[in-house]
Amino acid sequence: MAIHPRLITCLSLAGAGGFVLVGGCGTGTGAEQVGAADEHLTAAQCAYFDVDGKDTICHKTGSTTHPYTIIKTNEQGCINGHAGHAHDYIAVGDPTCQGGGCLPAGAPCDATLPCCSGATCTDGTCTVTCTPTTCEAQGAACGTIPDGCGDTLACSACADGGGTCASDDTCGCPLPPGLSPECASNVWDAAAQACELTFAGVDTACFGGGTCNGNGFCGTPSTTPLY
Repeated sequence: MAIHPRLITCLSLAGAGGFVLVGGCGTGTGAEQVGAADEHLTAAQCAYFDVDGKDTICHKTGSTTHPYTIIKTNEQGCINGHAGHAHDYIAVGDPTCQGGGCLPAGAPCDATLPCCSGATCTDGTCTVTCTPTTCEAQGAACGTIPDGCGDTLACSACADGGGTCASDDTCGCPLPPGLSPECASNVWDAAAQACELTFAGVDTACFGGGTCNGNGFCGTPSTTPLY
């Protein structure tokens, strides 16, 4: 009976490291995404990124449709089964193995992943060479801005605070459905990093000769029939 090449890879790795597979090397359709790495991870990275006794790894499968699969293994399984395995890398900042991760300052580094913006791989360690700015420091609630270290920052405070980002990277805060623009306003509060909804008083005139009800709605005046 012919054995699928991917199953051979899984059986070989299970024997080598005794690790636990998550989302990969199974018969179902696991959460596998395409990642990228030029070399392989190291034993030092296995130790550094151990969280509660486990490492999360993007493992090169050899499959053309699912080149990488996500694996969780203990530190020894990481060292014995993956350190030195071509193209395997730690899934730091890249939980779905899409190739978007980077190694933080202070982490052991090699050719598997680049150091994060502001750091370079020096003598085997990601060393800080530049301090990136932040969206908050630049007053940018939305859009993409330079981080000052050759990379970019995606600013998301506007969306997180209930607003929408306009084409000119300014934050807008639309009124909830049904509210009258004469009776309510919704503006971006930069200090609070959120949209601030306020209501006009009950004596405020609004559309159609009505008055605001104090909760953002415009009420039309009642009419008295003539007899």
